Amino acid sequence: MKKILLLFIVNILLQFYSVAQVELKTNVLGALLDRPYFAVEYSFTNDLSMELRAGAIFGKTINGRPRSGTNLLLAGKYYFNTRWGMDRYFLGLYVRPQMLMIKNYEEDNFDNASRQSGVGTGVIFGRKWAGERVSFEINMGLGKLFGDKIYLYPNPTNILIGDIEADVIFNINVGYRFLEN
Repeated sequence: MKKILLLFIVNILLQFYSVAQVELKTNVLGALLDRPYFAVEYSFTNDLSMELRAGAIFGKTINGRPRSGTNLLLAGKYYFNTRWGMDRYFLGLYVRPQMLMIKNYEEDNFDNASRQSGVGTGVIFGRKWAGERVSFEINMGLGKLFGDKIYLYPNPTNILIGDIEADVIFNINVGYRFLEN
């Protein structure tokens, strides 16, 4: 919890150094797939920005078990100059801590639920189309998950169910820009 609080404090402090704009956005695809999030992107210059996003996971798994979870993402982005104005490609690095709980059916032999947690780090890239106030962005990311284990809850040291190593991101974002200096 202290790490999450530190991220939000750093994010608030960085808004005072933002010289270009601040953008609020959400993932249209994620809202349809029970994985919505809201993000804030601060641009330091025309080419450099930082994005902080907080998301939720809910609904059911493929086999119908209820799930719930949270994730955060902190990404630094570098926008490449193009000759087409505000439409730009970007490349960046991200870190994404996450936790997901999947409840079992009562007839299962498991105690309570399985829990998956870890931190993903990797590369994110994409393209942003922007007007004066509204933006549209498609991005993808590929990275590695560290410490991501699936185990029985509440005793995580008891039985390890699986070990996941890949972190994949695909988003379609719609945003609103404001506070231009």
